[in-house]
Amino acid sequence: MEEDYEVANARAWDTSLKDAALQPENDDGNGWQVASRKEPVAQTTSQQNRQNPPVFHPQYHRQAQSAHQRYPITAHSNDRGGPIISAQRPSAYDASRREPGKSANVTGRDQRHAFGKPGEPKPVKKILPFTLGSDVISPAQQSWRRQEPPVDNVRIPADIAVQNATWKSIAVGHGTFMHTSEVKVGYGSGSWTFGIWGEPSAVAATKASIIAYVEETGASEKPSLSRKFAKTVSLTPVLRVRYEKRWQRAVLAERYRQFPPGDVSFGAIGNFHWPIEEYRPEEVLGQSLEALDPIRMEHSCYVVKAERGQRVLQVMGDDRGVRHALKALKITCFQIAARNIEPVRLHLIRWPSSSRGTHVYLETYRDPHVIAPPRMIQQESSRSPRVEGCAAGAADFEIARVSTLLSIERTRSNIESTVGKIACLQGGVKFRIRLGVFLLTQYKQLQEDDMYELSGYESMTSQSQFKARTTEEIGDSHAEQNALAALQNADDMLTPQDALQHDLAAVAPGFSADFIFQNDAGDLHLAMTWHIAVDSDPNIPELEMGKKQWTRLDVESGNATKLLDISLTDLQNGSAWSFELSTEKPVSEDKLPQSLVKFAKSAHISRDALKRQDPMRPFVVYTPHSAMRWMRERTDYRYGIIGTDYTLELSKYQVKDLAPGQEHRLFEPRWSLDVYRTAWDTNLAHNQNLRIGETATWTRDMKEWFPRDIGGPDADAEEDATGVDGFIQLMKKLERVEALIRGLTEDGVKEELM
Repeated sequence: MEEDYEVANARAWDTSLKDAALQPENDDGNGWQVASRKEPVAQTTSQQNRQNPPVFHPQYHRQAQSAHQRYPITAHSNDRGGPIISAQRPSAYDASRREPGKSANVTGRDQRHAFGKPGEPKPVKKILPFTLGSDVISPAQQSWRRQEPPVDNVRIPADIAVQNATWKSIAVGHGTFMHTSEVKVGYGSGSWTFGIWGEPSAVAATKASIIAYVEETGASEKPSLSRKFAKTVSLTPVLRVRYEKRWQRAVLAERYRQFPPGDVSFGAIGNFHWPIEEYRPEEVLGQSLEALDPIRMEHSCYVVKAERGQRVLQVMGDDRGVRHALKALKITCFQIAARNIEPVRLHLIRWPSSSRGTHVYLETYRDPHVIAPPRMIQQESSRSPRVEGCAAGAADFEIARVSTLLSIERTRSNIESTVGKIACLQGGVKFRIRLGVFLLTQYKQLQEDDMYELSGYESMTSQSQFKARTTEEIGDSHAEQNALAALQNADDMLTPQDALQHDLAAVAPGFSADFIFQNDAGDLHLAMTWHIAVDSDPNIPELEMGKKQWTRLDVESGNATKLLDISLTDLQNGSAWSFELSTEKPVSEDKLPQSLVKFAKSAHISRDALKRQDPMRPFVVYTPHSAMRWMRERTDYRYGIIGTDYTLELSKYQVKDLAPGQEHRLFEPRWSLDVYRTAWDTNLAHNQNLRIGETATWTRDMKEWFPRDIGGPDADAEEDATGVDGFIQLMKKLERVEALIRGLTEDGVKEELM
């Protein structure tokens, strides 16, 4: 029998496979295979077909993908077609499904393989290590770290050096590095000698600029014709002491960023064995392990690579500092692992009415349509699954009930698992539960007027090739138009968040805007919020700025990185609750181009446009920016769910697609609904400010993340054996919210209009 091409390629990468041939072993006849070193045995034709399926068989693509996960080999291509995969391109109106570049999914008859066209090799994604260092250090600073002597020196008055860091900016501008070991401060300290490292020409230019800078600040008696730098003012005695102490701490701590001197003895030396096989320490932490500088300076330790091994880090200092530094290094490895965790994506089914169907068909779903410019007015469509038939036996009702409970338990357990992995994650993290419509984006194409069997549909959704999404909008235009009125009349379920308010209709909205800017290192996301001032006139509301935050999106997808994406879908109507945990990397404003900083200052809300509520005239105005590719404005109504600390947020939003090089498109306003706890935001906000070697202190206990109701008929109920009653209570409330919004009966059936 001819050897399988995957095995042959695998042997070329793995030398351990050259002596013994890998033979596929049938795994209980279920279509999957396990590789083992066994002597070949006679096989029937059916066995051979199961173990080595033809390329047009769906199993072929599953095995090819599995092989890619094991070995970085090039996929085999041929002229025979596989199962048709529908890869619908999502509309650009939704931030959660924007595609920054050319879509990898191709719609049409040419897409015969699950991952690419015939005749093309399957792309092998290269996993890049996450660099923990915020800045890449220059060659000049590398020289200083290696204890090399400076190329030249320059003297700066102590008072200027302590209270003004302009000299640092001058050095960075010339591509050099400056440092001094002077720690004596106070009146009469005179001038300090700063060493300058870098190329000789750059060092000379730096020195000349520093001398000019000192003259410009007024420290020299020489008059200056023009002033390029702000004059340094005298400090009060209290501020002077504060600046001097800060300087002393910084200089003493910075010595640990260098290589340890050869003539110094240490009280303790510890070895840390690098546990990550995929990358060497310098690939993740920098050539000089500069990402570990906070650990070095905080614990007064030198951290270097041991000479005897590439994967051993040596920590030198006093006993206490070494012990704490080793613990911090351990947490650092967890931080690296947290940035590379495998995202959880599950598409589960729930049966609120306890009635299962027998087949699944695909229904056309109309996406939000473009309303401007006029010649581009159109409405794209997607496909949403619906169930047909009815399995009405007693056993079927029990199967539906158990299936729903299992889906809920799988959701809870995966949330618990993911939350346990992100305690060390650095970055902004957000957890939301959203109501929308479940849409398929990549799936096995049906023949016209054909349907999936329910078991076949469930099998398809579990395959790695399958892709789907939950819409940002609620999905039912009629329900969206009546959603606000429905919530304002739900005083038996909701309550104003302001304790001084009692009328749901009197809850004032908040306003927000999101802007996406194109950037080669990853698109930049600006989030801004506004709220109505407490004592402002209701007829002429005064708006106050809330938060303003910059983050960086994933460089490949152009979206926030999803760590958890679970959908619980009711196939009776396509309605789905989406549980999403996503992260974005915070960006400091001083690291942004000045044009973006000015843009953020220009963005504001037009009261006139806000009062008009004209869909053709968005109420958020700003100075146009060439790099902006997408924006969304929102009007948010927030309510508390009675008996809990959950927040229900109903938002009216509108999207403008501003992709560079394309005509701008304005989409119709739509409504979305999210459920969350402010405690989630409070806990996850700690991750945004995590330093190297630190972990978040919030609890991972699901009883704290999904607490039981406060008061109510179930408040005193005994906790169930699994301890998840708080999550079960939440799911029941989500069902009530969904029924209220979509106008469903207790059986999950849409009420007929009288």
